Amino acid sequence: MSWLRKRLTAFGVIAMAFAIGACSASAPTVTESTATSDAVAVPNITTPVFVSPLDEFLGQSVWTNQEEHQRAVDQFIVRREELIAQCMSQAGFNYQPDLNSDSFTIGNNAFDDVHPNDWEWVSQFGFGIVSGHAMRSGGTFGERDDDPNREYVAGLSETAREAFELALNGPEDFSGPQGPSQADWDEWMKTRGCTGQAIVQAMSENPLFLQNDDQFASLFEARNAMLGAVWEHPDIAELDREWSHCMADGGHPGLNTRDGVSGPIWSEYFPTAWAINAEREAGTLDEAGGAARLAELQAREVELALADFDCRAATDYEARVNAIRLELETQFVTDNRALLEDFRTAADLAG
Repeated sequence: MSWLRKRLTAFGVIAMAFAIGACSASAPTVTESTATSDAVAVPNITTPVFVSPLDEFLGQSVWTNQEEHQRAVDQFIVRREELIAQCMSQAGFNYQPDLNSDSFTIGNNAFDDVHPNDWEWVSQFGFGIVSGHAMRSGGTFGERDDDPNREYVAGLSETAREAFELALNGPEDFSGPQGPSQADWDEWMKTRGCTGQAIVQAMSENPLFLQNDDQFASLFEARNAMLGAVWEHPDIAELDREWSHCMADGGHPGLNTRDGVSGPIWSEYFPTAWAINAEREAGTLDEAGGAARLAELQAREVELALADFDCRAATDYEARVNAIRLELETQFVTDNRALLEDFRTAADLAG
């Protein structure tokens, strides 16, 4: 099937990440962990886990509980595919639900398989960039061997295949929605064939997408402003100065803010990965398959990540950030209690 089909289904899945995330608070302590490679005791950063005021208000929901989150994701995919199949049947085609069409990691801070406070994990994977752990979302939009509709589509005549694609994705239209609201997006998606129509309906039935409802636009604008205010707080500037000096002392000067610490690795990783893929397609890839280049990059990633680990421990970085977030989140819940209650009620009804 076409890349547009993949883009539409992927867009529907990516939109579901709420990204409240669990966070840690209180001053961190350092515990001992034995590295398996050399049996040398090394420190881990540990902090008492707490539920943020926003998480606490929402309770055990699809945004704060991993099992509920995954259940809602699975329900969305099944429902979307069921609706596509019904729509395609009405158009005269035998479409089989493709439950594996979303090769995505749908991550947020609560659920990512990244362990930056575990020394052994950091010493092995760094930030998780080269290893792939830090890929928050992504996918492959080419042909797949496990596509249940692949043989069926291949067996159609050229005219029938074109009709199948038109029914599935709608006519080519790269203009996008006419306005910024969810209603504008919904109307555009409904012109995107059975896929777009199914995504709109499946989203309307799933609590994961309540954040896209225009009714709650002001709530999420306020939430985004609150999260931005955390990093604009004057105490963060002082904390980043302390962290930056620590990193410079450790041989990594020029890093002014901690949120950009992995930037140099990301800026090298993508060109390197793309170059390796291009060489593979051209048949010019070396015998090691680019492994040596990736291994060298990961070695530098680990070195940088371990320096960051040490400096976060030395400055009590997470604890000090979370103290600020605790204060601002508490005020956010107080200021937006009525709308949050409406949101919680709507989520209960949708779930």
